[in-house]
Amino acid sequence: VMTAEGEAQLRKAITDLKDLDQLKISIRAHADRSGADGYNQKLSRRRAEAVLNRLSSAGIPQNRLRIVEAVGESRSLV
Repeated sequence: VMTAEGEAQLRKAITDLKDLDQLKISIRAHADRSGADGYNQKLSRRRAEAVLNRLSSAGIPQNRLRIVEAVGESRSLV
């Protein structure tokens, strides 16, 4: 489930990406430190895949999208 802020940012990114049709998109997903490391690694992978799927379903071609890494809690942003 995405926060309202995250949803708004993703919608803006989709709008911007449609105007920049030569741009390639790399996705990196994170998780916080609560929970086990293995769980957080899988969580960050699911997050990256969810964003990739949303971009794809919004019409961004698959050949412009890639998941760079799912970093779990190893490089937490919090």
